[in-house]
Amino acid sequence: MLRFPKNEGYLIPAGTHAAVCYCIVELGTQETNFGGKPQVHIGWEVPDERLPDGRVAVVSRRYTISAHQKGSLRGAVESWQGRRLTDVDLDTFEFDSLIGQTCLVSVQHSDEVGGRIYANVVGVMPPPRGADKHAKPENPTVFFEFGRPDASTMYSLLPEFLRTAISRSPEYPEHMSGARLECHKAQRSGAPPAERLNKAQTVLRERLTEHPRHASAAKAEKQPAPSEGDHDSPLPDDDIPL
Repeated sequence: MLRFPKNEGYLIPAGTHAAVCYCIVELGTQETNFGGKPQVHIGWEVPDERLPDGRVAVVSRRYTISAHQKGSLRGAVESWQGRRLTDVDLDTFEFDSLIGQTCLVSVQHSDEVGGRIYANVVGVMPPPRGADKHAKPENPTVFFEFGRPDASTMYSLLPEFLRTAISRSPEYPEHMSGARLECHKAQRSGAPPAERLNKAQTVLRERLTEHPRHASAAKAEKQPAPSEGDHDSPLPDDDIPL
């Protein structure tokens, strides 16, 4: 019987979906059509959409880190927060404050090389009036930033496609000299995955105890295996010159 080829990955339907932010990852400087630009990966859970195994579906987008008024990241954050950001806001904004915040994400489908369809986040808006502004994500929350005391542990728990992107940045050898070694040791230890994760969590708790200022990162204890939604192609409108 003639049929369309089966899509192996789950594709979140196009449209507007209620979502909660669970993942923010600093990628360092990445090559774009306008040269090297500092970028960040932001991931959202979409609770109303489920993978075949029952896990919550996720979408993500890569943004160039820029305070330019026409920059996609600034536009997304301002739309999400429902207000314009002042110069004071820009100087004091903490990206980890977005973890656990709810919103509406607008998803569009686009065709890429090889005919594969991607779910792209093209807009982020505040949650509906009366809805909770914060929610507990189902996945363990992840916040990776160069220079944090838990950076090596967080790096080792990231999915491979994010570790690969980070390792290609010029910031990687400067800030993460021991991260690759720790990651390889964890992967080659031969211990069951749960045991390796428990060990990583112990290291994270010890580091956070030594650095109380980052205690809020204790929630980010592990990163689940990425679904197809994690590999959404970056959009070309993130190339506003810095």
